Amino acid sequence: MAALSLRGSMVSMGASAITLTLGFARSLLLARLLLPEYYGVMTLALFFVNLLGRLRDTGFDYALVRSEQPSPAEVSTHFLLQVGTGVVMLVVGLLLIPILGHAYGDQRMLIPVFAALVAGRLLSTLGNTPLALLQRELGFDRVAGIDLIKAVIKTAGALALAYLGAGVWALVAEDLLEIVVSVVAVWIVRPVRLILALDREVARRYLRFGLPLFLSHLVVFLLMEFDDFWVGTTLGEVPLGFYAVAFAFAQYPRRVVSDPIQVVILSTYARLQTDRAGLSKAFYRASAYLVRVGFLAASTFALVAPEFIRVFIGEKWVPAVAAFRLLVIFGMSLPLVAVTVNLLVAVGESRRILTARLMQLAVFVPFVILGVWRWGILGAALASDMMTLVGLVIVMRMARRYVDYSPARLLAAPLLATGVAATVVWLVGARLPAWSDLWLMVAKGGLCVAAYSAVMVALERAEYVRAFALAAQLLRRREAAAP
Repeated sequence: MAALSLRGSMVSMGASAITLTLGFARSLLLARLLLPEYYGVMTLALFFVNLLGRLRDTGFDYALVRSEQPSPAEVSTHFLLQVGTGVVMLVVGLLLIPILGHAYGDQRMLIPVFAALVAGRLLSTLGNTPLALLQRELGFDRVAGIDLIKAVIKTAGALALAYLGAGVWALVAEDLLEIVVSVVAVWIVRPVRLILALDREVARRYLRFGLPLFLSHLVVFLLMEFDDFWVGTTLGEVPLGFYAVAFAFAQYPRRVVSDPIQVVILSTYARLQTDRAGLSKAFYRASAYLVRVGFLAASTFALVAPEFIRVFIGEKWVPAVAAFRLLVIFGMSLPLVAVTVNLLVAVGESRRILTARLMQLAVFVPFVILGVWRWGILGAALASDMMTLVGLVIVMRMARRYVDYSPARLLAAPLLATGVAATVVWLVGARLPAWSDLWLMVAKGGLCVAAYSAVMVALERAEYVRAFALAAQLLRRREAAAP
């Protein structure tokens, strides 16, 4: 089982690297081909679709994955519950259409896009049962293969439609192609024999397990998407388009740095939950990596943002630069929040996590409303930063019950290095010859990396030397043990 998990995790990480690269390239090309208002319509439609999706977010998948040996009745009940909640979502969506049409009468494409996306979510329920069984069986390599196929097909389809002038429907196709390919592929890879009978006792057990998760998932949804709703409702589709693209690109440093380790950190914490010293060491190492590498990646991306946007996605997106730079703070903070939340999950503090998220929501909603009214999309970006930093302070204070760490040791050096790097780029970058945006982007990025690295080595040289020596020692042991 351990070998299967390790093999699947390695394949999953490799496939994730490919899909992330492909997704980044797709995002660049689509942004270059499409107008901001198309992204605004799609983002607002997705908010309402995902809000309806909370009706399905009742933890049925978790219950099936946790089952030691699911019976045919359990599997069929899971399938019927998933499809049933999808039908409920579709019916509620149809009832919502006239209300949305009245509230957003000036956004004529919102309703057809919303209807297409809701229909797609019903179709997606057909694949949830075999996918949950794959995850339960640690079939990460097959899941990764499906993800890779989805990425290739939706990239080809969306870019072809965007090039042909389909407008917002290229973004809709990107979403729907992912669903269709996923459903077809998962049934091929993991076919399921269904008896199409609902076991009421199993259904009640699934509901008892899943309903407590509903509120937590709803709060997380509002934390991640209320700003989209408010920007789109009060400012319109074009500002929302700028905000949505700024938000999407600001997340790429986080996804590159954080996602590969988040998949394994929870299980590591779970194994060490009764060993305070070991748990403290694991928490510090994961957090230190995320902070040091994450701050470098995010600050470099933020400092070269104007040139990057002009070179790769076009002059029309320049109004998104300021929001993008502010949202990088959100992107830098989120991985540290996630790694701390994983610690609290591992030690069984789910209620404390919900408390922290409710406190974040109490800060976020009024700040979004006031910030958008006063500063437009910059106000929304500032509210996202504020919400994440408040959550970070809360969960890291909670973590002190279970781990020992020094916030100063964790954050002081990378914060100083980030400040020095930004100052160097600001002072020297303004004096660089403006031969081209590409030249400026490379030069400023190089200055940032060099300045940041120099400060970190100067402050933490002994730790890096120790880490390299340990790695070399482990490598020598491995070579000596090899036949």
